[in-house]
Parts: sequence; structure tokens; C-alpha cells
Amino acid sequence: MFRRLAIPFVMIVMAVVVMAVVVMAVVVTWPLAVRLDRSIPQGAESSPTVPVFNLWTVAWNLDRVWSGWRNFWDAPHFAPTEKTLALSESLIASQALAGFAWLPPPVAYNLFLLSAIALNAGVTWLALRHRRVPWPVALLVSLAMARLPFVHWQLGLVQCVLVAGLIGAIHFGEEAFATGRLSRLWLAAGCFDLTFLVCGYYGVFLVLLLPAWGVVLVWQCVRGSVFRPARRKELLVAAVGVLLVLSLIAPVVLVQSRVLDDPHYERSRELIQELSARPTDYLATPFPEWFQFVGLARWHVAGRWKLSPGLLKVALALFGLVVGVRSRSRRSWALTWLAISVGAFVGSLGLNFQIAGWCPYGTLLDWFPTLARLRTPARMSVLVQIGVVFLAAEALRWGYRRARIVVARTPVFGRPGVGVRTTLFALGLFWLIGLAACYEVPLRRQKFVEVPSAKTQKGWIDWLKNNTSQEAVIAHVPFPKGPLPRDYESEAWAMYWGLFHQRRMVNGFSGFFPASYLELKTQMQSFPDEASFAALRLRGVSICVVQESFLETHPLPRRPESSALWERVFRDPDAGVVLFRLRP
Repeated sequence: MFRRLAIPFVMIVMAVVVMAVVVMAVVVTWPLAVRLDRSIPQGAESSPTVPVFNLWTVAWNLDRVWSGWRNFWDAPHFAPTEKTLALSESLIASQALAGFAWLPPPVAYNLFLLSAIALNAGVTWLALRHRRVPWPVALLVSLAMARLPFVHWQLGLVQCVLVAGLIGAIHFGEEAFATGRLSRLWLAAGCFDLTFLVCGYYGVFLVLLLPAWGVVLVWQCVRGSVFRPARRKELLVAAVGVLLVLSLIAPVVLVQSRVLDDPHYERSRELIQELSARPTDYLATPFPEWFQFVGLARWHVAGRWKLSPGLLKVALALFGLVVGVRSRSRRSWALTWLAISVGAFVGSLGLNFQIAGWCPYGTLLDWFPTLARLRTPARMSVLVQIGVVFLAAEALRWGYRRARIVVARTPVFGRPGVGVRTTLFALGLFWLIGLAACYEVPLRRQKFVEVPSAKTQKGWIDWLKNNTSQEAVIAHVPFPKGPLPRDYESEAWAMYWGLFHQRRMVNGFSGFFPASYLELKTQMQSFPDEASFAALRLRGVSICVVQESFLETHPLPRRPESSALWERVFRDPDAGVVLFRLRP
């Protein structure tokens, strides 16, 4: 009878956990849940460009699933350049929401973002419960992970939000070697695949941390029974399984490596150093905190990265490290997160970290030029914050056990008030410290990007669909003038509207820009003139979508010879655009 009830009880517990992490995701991103169909979070981005571009990327993934992945890598921007999706984070993992492709793009995007935060908390809960952490502690730490300062600071970069893959890969890898359950390596490899398919940055970060983490893994192997002769067959099966799971991302790696195997896409050392962290960047949080590094916060340079997870979390992590290392059963867990945190801290410093004049990251760039495509080593700080949270969990676990001991010793009968006050104090202190650690960095109310309805652009989009072929190439004018993301906002919106008219365009935005686009961008600064029209015709452009506000300051010439270059074919006053056909 009890065995029959065991499965339903487990399912009930899992359902409660799922509901809890979903509620966490909704609460920490509020009021996103009530504006799913019209807004997307902007995060710390100075302009809507990157969030809108990510909105397009998620929508493109969902659209390609139902198209049988036809021309998946050959996205319609930067025509006629091929494999343009590989020039940025492809967010392939968002295809898991293919069942929601019928929803408006902002809704699908926001569901993906909320799912990422819920998954972060859920995997944290799973990892802690696997390590026999009491459920109240697991609940608090899951909440802390859902409120991770770095994630909410980068909420406009949806690829940086999902850290569940990082947590799962580290947890299952540690568990496999600590307990000898080598089948867990398959799960670790699967989590690595998930990480890479969402954010290539994070996947590379895990690979870079293997030397630091490897020291702990080797110690676990020597201490345990992983490499005993009796387990050779099991070890071989696990290794083959890991290779098979990792091979699932091989096609993605091959396409991206081929496309980016061009010196044009290398970042300069100066840019990489500028986007590397400094030790003082860890003295401030992205949002104002309750507790500060007294006497040290003034050393933080204004305008620099703010990478601290919070002073209380750091203090708890240091205490948790001591507690974990002293416990034989918790030692490998604590040392794993110590290795990850320290390795990530050093890695986040990038070119700013030197030992007697030697820069380890610079040596890596010399040996592996591919790393020069990663321009922001400071993002490795997300693993520092994750490690701090898990080490803080050890301190909270220790505190909870002490509180339970106090409760167990409280007399049920006796003089009124004796023991009760002590019990309430012990439990209250535990929850007070735990909640303070979760909420010590109050999250700022999110800034949102308003996404207009496609009906506002219906006029010119319908004209394109009805009067041009599927192979037509269009150009949106004006082109950006500057190099900053905010200068490319019009390009990101052009890509978004392209989801509805489904025509290729020479415009675009991405992590890397093809040389042909940068050349065209320079030529289009003199639009409208014969040279710019010639550059567009050379790239097969047949229709120009020109903003009316641009025409007010840059009127097209009305000379008779100009009619040989273009003709006006449609005006959409609601969208404020005019369409011109280029004559061959």
C-alpha cells in the first residue's frame, strides 16, 4: 500500500516544486507577467537594440522548427552573405518552445525568459536535494538563484539568463566522481549541451575552468573507486555515452567555427582588456544593496562592471567553505565550488590579470586564437556568483541543523515560555539570515521595450508580400551612422518586421558584422546618390523601405535622370515609410 502511495507523493512534491519555481520567476520579474504580449525586458542595455535582436532570434528559431529547419543558418539579414545566424548566439535551445510558435513573438520570448529563470531555481533545488540539503535551505537558495544579481543585470541578454546548464553540468560532474555513479556524466554532458546551445560564452567558460576543476576531480578519483580495474567497463561505457551526448552539438560547433574562422572577426586586445573585469569590480553590486563592503566600496571605479553578489552572501560563503571542508561528506562539494569560483574570478579578470608580468589569458589567446572572438571575459563572473550562492548554502545548512537541534531539545511540557523563546529565536534567526541573503540586493524595477503590434506596419508589409517574390531583397533606409548598439536600433526593428514579410534584406544586426555589410554601410551614408544606388543594385536590392522622417532632411532628387534609378511605388502613412523600387 505504501509503495503505491510513494509515486503519487513524489509527483505531488515535484508539482509543488515546479509551481514554486514558476512563482519565483514571475515574482522576481514582475510586472513582466502582466505585459507578456507587448513588452520585453531591456535589462541594463542602454538601448532596445540587443533585446529586440534577441526577440528576433527566438522567433526565427521557432519559425524554422515548423519549416523543417529549412535555411536555418541562412537567416534573411546581411544578404547576400550566407550562414549569418552563426555570427551571433543562435539560441537553438529556444526551439524547445516550438509548441508556442503560434503565439505573438513577444509572448514566446517572455515565456522563454521566464522558463530560464524558473529552470535556474529548479536545477538549484535539484542539486541541493541530491546533496541532502534540507528543503527549507534548498528553498531559500533556489530563491537566491532566481534573484542572482548578474542575471537580472543582464536580463536584456536572454542568452545570459539561463544558467541552469552551468549548474547542472558542475553538479552532475561532481556527483559522478564523488559518489562513483558514472552514469551521471551523461547528464553533465547533456547540461553542457544545453549551456552551449543557449550561450556559447558559457560553454567556453566551462571548458576554460576544466584545469581548475580538474584538480578537484583528480583528487576525487584518487580518493574514490572510479579507476579501479573492476570498473573499467563501466568507465568505458560512461566515456562513450559522454562522447555521444557531446556529439549532438558538433554540427553547431562546425558551422560556427567555419563561419568565424576569419581574422576579420577577431576582437582587438585593447577591446578585450577593456571588457575584462578588475578586482575592485567585485566591491559593488549592479543594484543598491543593504550591506556594503565597508571602507572598500569607495575603491570601485564608477562606470565599471558591478559584479558582487552581495556582502552577506560572500560572508556566508566563506563560513560555508570552512564548514564544508571540515566535513568529510561535504568536502568534495565545497572544494568543487571553491575551484569554480576562484577559477572564474581569475578568468573574469582576463587581460587585467598578470603574474610577474605574465598574462595567462594573453597566453591562451596566443595558443587558441578562437578565444579572440570572446570579447567579454567579465561575464565569467556569473560563475563566481553561482559558486558563492552554493557555498553560502553550506552555511545555511549548518545553521538549519543547529536550529533543528535547539528545537529537538525544547521541552514539550514545562514552565510556560521555557524553551519556546529559544526555539523561536533559533528558527527566526535562520529564516532572517536566509531571507536577508536572498534580498540583500533589491532588484530594480525593470525597464521594458515596448513592442508595437504588427498591425501598425501592416500597409507596407502587405504590399511587399503581394508585390514582390520570395527571393526579393530589400533595404531599409537610413543605415546606421555610428558603431554603438544604440545606433543599430533601426536595424534590429527591421529584422523584427522581416518576420512578417519574410523577405531578405541587406540590413541587420549581430555580434559580428560581415565585411560586406560594413562596406555597404559606409557607401549608404551618402544616400541618395548614384553610388549608393549602385551599391544596392550590386547586392540585388529591388525595394527600398525609406523612413519619411529621413526623406524630410534627405529628399530624393527630382531630376529627369533620377527616374532611371528609382520609382516610388507605395506610401504607408501609418508606419511612416515610403517604398521605392530600384530600376535595374
